[in-house]
Amino acid sequence: MKESEADFARWFGDWLNLRGHLFYHTFDSQHSAAGFPDYVIVTKGVDARLVFAELKAENGKLTPAQLRWYTVLAHAGQDVYVWRPGDRDEIMRILA
Repeated sequence: MKESEADFARWFGDWLNLRGHLFYHTFDSQHSAAGFPDYVIVTKGVDARLVFAELKAENGKLTPAQLRWYTVLAHAGQDVYVWRPGDRDEIMRILA
């Protein structure tokens, strides 16, 4: 059975908390800007970074609004990622 985006998001939030990273996640994006990334993360430590992350199910696709945010943030020099359940090793490496 494939992991749902909601289950992946629960793992992700738990993992961020265990690592001690500060993060923001909109609980209900109904009245928020369309397509804004799911998570804004400030990694802990002397080499702290600001990271934007959109979480998707394994076969999930970005909406046009999500793609626009991703593109604009990347062009602004921000660390922005789209992560799926199969990306756990990459997530742990990038946010370690």
